Amino acid sequence: MTFEEALAAARQLSAIDKARLIVRIAPDIERELKTGQPARRRSLRGLWRGVDVTEEDIAEARQEMWAGPLGRTCDVRRGSRHSSWCGISRIVVV
Repeated sequence: MTFEEALAAARQLSAIDKARLIVRIAPDIERELKTGQPARRRSLRGLWRGVDVTEEDIAEARQEMWAGPLGRTCDVRRGSRHSSWCGISRIVVV
């Protein structure tokens, strides 16, 4: 019996019989899922092969990520003062 044939037969059942079918088949499905092998993980080795990312590319990406509303970056170095546009109001890092 194919899946389509089984589905057509199940659709012909009454609502009560459909519920009984689900109750009877659910434990079998659960057991098969538990004993089944876990999905095989794909290796990420070599994922970035051939991609040339420079230190400048990384620095530019960091600057864009930390940019404030007007393109200014938050200065988090020791002793710097933050303005409210940076999300922190007048804090001095010691």
